[in-house]
Amino acid sequence: MARQITLPPPGVTGAYQLVLRLAGAQRITIGAMGERLLPGGYYVYVGSAMGSGGLAARLGHHLARSRRPHWHIDHLLLHPRCTVVAAIARPSEEREECRICQTTAALPGASFPLPRFGNGDARKTGCRCPSHLLHFPRRPALR
Repeated sequence: MARQITLPPPGVTGAYQLVLRLAGAQRITIGAMGERLLPGGYYVYVGSAMGSGGLAARLGHHLARSRRPHWHIDHLLLHPRCTVVAAIARPSEEREECRICQTTAALPGASFPLPRFGNGDARKTGCRCPSHLLHFPRRPALR
């Protein structure tokens, strides 16, 4: 399965979606969240990159599969049965990840497998999403 990944120029900020495939149900340790059982299938993680490095730096970090996980998603990406299928950059000067997450959650088959995954700073950002990680039994059609 070919990966669909095009990084924007350095410094361009915005939100992004990582589309992942997890081969079969897997037990994964997610930092302070501890060990969790995740069903096999497809996952969409919605994140933001509003810092000076922008989308290119954040996606580059995730795609390099850092051995020193910093964010929740890094723990999932380190699992050997997890494959990145696509990375979709959504350039913007505004925080758009919650709107994108809500739109993604409206797609058929979407569920939130891990509460508060990827939105631990919800109080600071005003996020009301249950999670920024969504599970799909089949690969979702993202626009």
